[in-house]
Amino acid sequence: MGTPLSLTLAGRISELTRLTEETARFCRENSLGEEVEFDLTLVLEELFTNVVRHGGCEGMPDAALIRMQMEPAGVALEFEDRGAAFDPLGAPPPNLNATLAERQPGGLGIHLVRQIMRDLRYDRADGWNRITMLRAIERATGVKLDIADFQILRSAQPADDNGFHAQESSRDRVISCHHTHL
Repeated sequence: MGTPLSLTLAGRISELTRLTEETARFCRENSLGEEVEFDLTLVLEELFTNVVRHGGCEGMPDAALIRMQMEPAGVALEFEDRGAAFDPLGAPPPNLNATLAERQPGGLGIHLVRQIMRDLRYDRADGWNRITMLRAIERATGVKLDIADFQILRSAQPADDNGFHAQESSRDRVISCHHTHL
């Protein structure tokens, strides 16, 4: 389903450019909107930056491996790194009510990841940290119309060969079509 992505990154912050470009390409090829692209980029940049700056991956070749693929419920994302063992899901949530002076450094990025993604899981195997997660996407199952947004149009125009009448409204340039044989 869809075009998957597999990306290996060296432990250099400069790899963020490639990460952002490849995430954008994945979203484009899978017809995902800007909000999904923004969320995926934010999550991946946060995870990657953390492993380079705090996880011991700086300068390491093949420091992180990212896989994304479309699933019926959304984008399945797997982030693996060769850094020090660290379960970000076990980190305590930040105290968002504390003042800036009282707040402990760190933890906000992981908090954002938890807020954006669903079904997060962590494991460590063969020297790799692995986080799997899902960016849920609501798919339209039909057309939802708010009747307040549209005018009900009655057309005196003749029906086309298929029995449809069409009339353009001046409000929001909406095209209204209705079938004569309902």
